[in-house]
Amino acid sequence: MSSEKRRIESSTELKEVLKKDRDLSGADLSGLDLAGMQLAGMKLAEADLSGADLTKAVLAAGDLAGVSFRGAQLRGSTVAAANLQGADFSGADLRDSKFVASNVQEADFAGAQTEGMRSVAVAWNQAKVPPDPLPESWQGPPPWLPLLVVGLIIAVIVLLRRRNQSN
Repeated sequence: MSSEKRRIESSTELKEVLKKDRDLSGADLSGLDLAGMQLAGMKLAEADLSGADLTKAVLAAGDLAGVSFRGAQLRGSTVAAANLQGADFSGADLRDSKFVASNVQEADFAGAQTEGMRSVAVAWNQAKVPPDPLPESWQGPPPWLPLLVVGLIIAVIVLLRRRNQSN
């Protein structure tokens, strides 16, 4: 990629670009409406997403090192298995978002809105400026739930066999 930043003008243009190229390192996506987009497996290192609307978007398994999310809207978004090393989330709206198993080393969350934010397997102590307050730990299903489901399945099988035997 050249030293000149590649400017993407719309979500429609981005969708067209993604059909050919998953590497948008250094691209300028600032201010775009990307709400609800599935951005998985992308290389966006050093890209500019400042002021972008990523409400309910999914950012998964991507290289987002050094990305600027300054003032971006990520409300209700999911960030999973992402490299966010050195990313800038200052002033971003992260309310009701989920961060799962992502590298936040040296990331800056100064002034980010984090109400309702949840996380699992994220080492917030490695962030340059961690979110304040820290996100709630997001737990999976309770440990007894799989046993209950198995028990219900067995009960249904037993009842069906009894019903079939009586016919």
